[in-house]
Amino acid sequence: WSDIEARIGNAAKAAQVTGNFNTLIMLRVREKMTAELLTSQLPEVDVYTKTLVSGFTDISNPEQGAHFTSNTQDRVSSVR
Repeated sequence: WSDIEARIGNAAKAAQVTGNFNTLIMLRVREKMTAELLTSQLPEVDVYTKTLVSGFTDISNPEQGAHFTSNTQDRVSSVR
């Protein structure tokens, strides 16, 4: 943001220039104002996380024909 304002010499004109950007490509920036200008244009999205859970349980009665039981689960959670 500061680079654009310094080049044009006027904050209002710099805002006009950035308002006319049709394509937005973001890389790392160091200035907080520039980061806020770019990220304020992004929509909020849901972020999904998948967690694999597995386990087993000993069977206390081996006469049941098995010595243990096992399970595997996929858990999905989301955060906005």
